[in-house]
Amino acid sequence: MKANKCPKYYRFSKLMANRWNHWKTISFGCETLNDLLGGLPYRGITEIYGESGSGKSQICMQLCVTAQLPPELGGTGKGVVYLSTTGGIFPSGRLQEISRGFQEKYPNLSIDFMNRVFLQQFVEAKGLINCVTEQLKSLLKRQEIGLVIVDSMGVFRPERNKIFRAATMRNLVSVLKDFADKYNFAIVCVNEVTSIPNSQHDFVPSLGLAWANLINTRLKTSKTNRTTPSGHTVRIISRVHKNLTIKESAEFIITKTGICNP
Repeated sequence: MKANKCPKYYRFSKLMANRWNHWKTISFGCETLNDLLGGLPYRGITEIYGESGSGKSQICMQLCVTAQLPPELGGTGKGVVYLSTTGGIFPSGRLQEISRGFQEKYPNLSIDFMNRVFLQQFVEAKGLINCVTEQLKSLLKRQEIGLVIVDSMGVFRPERNKIFRAATMRNLVSVLKDFADKYNFAIVCVNEVTSIPNSQHDFVPSLGLAWANLINTRLKTSKTNRTTPSGHTVRIISRVHKNLTIKESAEFIITKTGICNP
């Protein structure tokens, strides 16, 4: 039956279901982050930016696990796509550590967390774009996906032609959002930072306004000089306005089993 011949009540119920999904969230698996943000939003693009070692990828790897939890535990019950552009060997051992921590936390769940993370690695923006437009499209037709992570958008930094770079990023985001609306998944994009002389900020997200205008939620991670009695560095995640004004913040630490309350 073609969509334009469906009964009105069917089309209405489908529209309402899509709106409901639009406002759903995924648990971070950490109370302080969930209290601050209400979870990771499904709607639009969520950017996580910060200096190296501030916890960006650690949060993403934990989301790889929490997104696979059943909905009643804050997950999607679906798989995760992780698109890595940072080079080097992906830290699968770290992802296994976090997975084991959640398996111990929820021993009655029979989830093979590692088997439902679909990893692809690139060193150039062209490879990332081809993967999203072709391979991701094919995967979504045969596999339920609840979260797509791009780590990181820094792969676009070498492109010096700002007009071309902006158009390329806009195309990537457009495709991701179209797929997200159709297949109902959340999107996280990690971003690097750059310093600007004589700026009121120590560092700012890379890629400028061309990228800032494409995102919906901006989160900043940073380290503090404080440690817990157990020796873990206290980190901060902040909800940031597009003009880089911090709205709200929460603290967290990184332990062997993942992101936790300090």
